[in-house]
Amino acid sequence: MKITEYTYCNFEPGQDNTKNLTCEKFTVSELKTIQEEEAIGWHKTIKIYKCRKCNNYWKIFEEYDSHHGYVREALKLNEKAMIWNEQQDFNTSEIIEFLPEA
Repeated sequence: MKITEYTYCNFEPGQDNTKNLTCEKFTVSELKTIQEEEAIGWHKTIKIYKCRKCNNYWKIFEEYDSHHGYVREALKLNEKAMIWNEQQDFNTSEIIEFLPEA
């Protein structure tokens, strides 16, 4: 397992309606869905993405409700934040299957 530190794309965070995401939305590809909840007029998802440009990983939290629209927030690898009134984190164990062999 090899973890490489990359520089981020340096896109202005929040310009694409995803708080803290510093890569452009069209450069990130979904790798896996961690959590998905859905009801009428509401859904909540947590997904792992990888930027094709800078090779960094992102954990993106998305919540939608029909009255308020979308709320999206991104975490970088090894980062913690309060999201949905809970302490959320993103660590290497969540992406171990996507890391290149040493």
